[in-house]
Amino acid sequence: MATRNFDRAREYLSLDAGSEWSNNVAVAILVREGKKQEALAALKLLPDSPFFHTRAVEACYSFPRPPGAQELLEKTGAAIEAFHDPEPQFGIGSLFSSCLGNAFTGRVVKSAIQGGFCGYDYIQSDSALAEFRKSPEYADILAEAKQCKARFLAGRENASSSIHPAASADGTAAHNVEPHEDLAEESAPQVGQIVEP
Repeated sequence: MATRNFDRAREYLSLDAGSEWSNNVAVAILVREGKKQEALAALKLLPDSPFFHTRAVEACYSFPRPPGAQELLEKTGAAIEAFHDPEPQFGIGSLFSSCLGNAFTGRVVKSAIQGGFCGYDYIQSDSALAEFRKSPEYADILAEAKQCKARFLAGRENASSSIHPAASADGTAAHNVEPHEDLAEESAPQVGQIVEP
């Protein structure tokens, strides 16, 4: 969804159509597309999900807000800030940016980054974060996300180079790695090979 390729996202959701996950993510897509009335109509048909905070999302985008909405949103905000998994903390938390404000959004995004979900591309393009991008803390948090992404890419490159050593200046391998015998057995089935019983 970071690239705003919502049609592609819906194709992916169709692989798990009707599940709690696909139903709630489909609503998040509608919100991010600016189709809030469609999102509200879909939310009314869904059972509450304590993970996705379905009723709180409904309260957030309802105008006027239903009775008890503020208390529900505050409890939801606290629950999202307590998430231990940074990816849903970021994704679900960003849906509440418009009703819980920039201070909440800044805390959630910063926590997700510190937890390892860099979100650099999402922060810049997620329509749910449009108001947050106007906030004073946005530039610092974006810089933190950029550093997180750079660390991730450097770590991935280091891991890759330890598996596939880089060539030295003269074109020879930096060090010799012998293939493991078990992996090179000819009797092992190959990808795509049909194995007769």
